[in-house]
Amino acid sequence: MTGKRENENDSWGVHPQDPRFARRQNDFTAKRDTKLLAIGDWKLLTAKTEKIYKETLAAENKGHVADYIPQLADVDDNLFGVTIVSVDGQVFHIGDDPAFCVQSCSKPVTYGIALEQFGEDVVHNFIGMEPSGRNFNELCLNSDDLPHNPLINAGSIMAASLIHNDTDPSERFDFVYKFWRKLVADTYLSFDNSVYLSEKATADRNYCLGYMMQERQAFQRGKSAAVAASAGRSWHGSSLGKSLELYFQICSIKTELLGAGLLAATLANGGVQPWTHEKLFDYSNVKRITSLMLSCGMYDYSGEWCYKIGIPAKSGVSGLVYGVIPGLCGIACYSPKLDEIGNSYRGVQFFRRFVDDFNVHVFDNRHNSRKISLERRTQTDKNINGFLLLDAASKNDCDLIKDLLSKGVDVNYQDYDKRTPLHLAENNGCAEAAEMLRAAGANPRIKDRWGDSAAPKKIASAKTSAKKSAAKKKKK
Repeated sequence: MTGKRENENDSWGVHPQDPRFARRQNDFTAKRDTKLLAIGDWKLLTAKTEKIYKETLAAENKGHVADYIPQLADVDDNLFGVTIVSVDGQVFHIGDDPAFCVQSCSKPVTYGIALEQFGEDVVHNFIGMEPSGRNFNELCLNSDDLPHNPLINAGSIMAASLIHNDTDPSERFDFVYKFWRKLVADTYLSFDNSVYLSEKATADRNYCLGYMMQERQAFQRGKSAAVAASAGRSWHGSSLGKSLELYFQICSIKTELLGAGLLAATLANGGVQPWTHEKLFDYSNVKRITSLMLSCGMYDYSGEWCYKIGIPAKSGVSGLVYGVIPGLCGIACYSPKLDEIGNSYRGVQFFRRFVDDFNVHVFDNRHNSRKISLERRTQTDKNINGFLLLDAASKNDCDLIKDLLSKGVDVNYQDYDKRTPLHLAENNGCAEAAEMLRAAGANPRIKDRWGDSAAPKKIASAKTSAKKSAAKKKKK
């Protein structure tokens, strides 16, 4: 009996480390049994994802690994893995699953922690919210002498400088690390001291960014000295060095694809960790984080990413890219070869193929029948709209038929008796509706459960009766 239950759980994406399944009854089983899981067809999603993964794996793997520090250069550049975690905590993984440093993929979290501690007004007194249009480590600030956004180096250094700035450096990092433990639900998390030391030893440009911001009073006052004072901002001679060290430490945190997927799923779930249900980010802060991920998260590819792929995402030079599909799932992809911009080459190719198949672009129309919808409610909507089309056909309501067909409702939708809208239009003598349905591609050869096709007999007889009635009236 136990083996059967385990197999069933596997097919639903239940992960063996999910703490909810230490209990016999939990929220997942309740939602599964009542068909209330956010993703309508988990098996279809995983089957399609496996196909996309294999297509991406078979294609050319271009680019090169990051080599500015030895630890990033010394990695198998053929590694490639993908993990999807739904907002209900389901997990699907395919491919390799190494541990890696989060690098720049930590920046949305650092920004989110700062927002949770200080709120939007204070954080954006010190950091802008616009794409920079420059390289991620460019020596430039915006017109207010602030970093352009929190997802480039200067902006993340500034965000890190805000986090518990008045406490001991070890306590600051311990606070951030514990926050990450909550994000990954105590799955694999570590710290790579070698990467940290190498980052620190090769950080001339980051130190330069720090001193440039300090010289412009960005750390000390930001846009408004009054806002800085209201937040209790203090800045001393050693503050810059300590904040840069915290930034390097955060970039050197290690996780696996499961951890990155859980992080992305937490953002997709409105800031609530899907396994533990702990609220880690306020809803309003998730909106801010994901908005900037959409516009600024993919380095100088962010504009094209938004145009072609259209989901909030963040990449890092270790080869990780994770995307957030709000209300549905998070997707983490790892492949260390980088393109000329610094994004994982295979990661970008995987997401491009994924969005070609699934209706997840933020501006996709949910009625686009050429793409697969992941939403559970979409299937419910299809059934409701299908029955509305049947009803409209039976009543010759051509305006409603036109509206429903424009939304992608199946013109051959069948009811419990396998009758199509054309069946009902023909049987009820609704000539205009039948003509409209035929023009839209209705199949007259489909048979209902009694073996009858949609023959226009009643329409013909209705027309004949109408002509006879008209003739009688004329004679009178």
